[in-house]
Amino acid sequence: MTDQTSDATPRGPYRRFTDDAGGNWLVWRISEREVEEIREEPSLGRAWLIFLSPNGETRRLAPVPAGWRRLTDAELHTLAEAAKPFTQRRPR
Repeated sequence: MTDQTSDATPRGPYRRFTDDAGGNWLVWRISEREVEEIREEPSLGRAWLIFLSPNGETRRLAPVPAGWRRLTDAELHTLAEAAKPFTQRRPR
């Protein structure tokens, strides 16, 4: 499943899940190469999971848990809660 409707949605495969309050989330994996393009400093060779919350907040989680695509909605929400808020730095 892909969606390219805005900068806030992923360019590649992603997964939707719903939290306990009925909020709809998106989660996708960002590759090490893409991390390098976003960050000014080296990424230390880690890929991330990116979570987009129902209110538009972006969070990141590293390392990427094995089998994350097969997790339940509740398990993904737990990961999202543990993920750190992330603001993408735009080139000047």
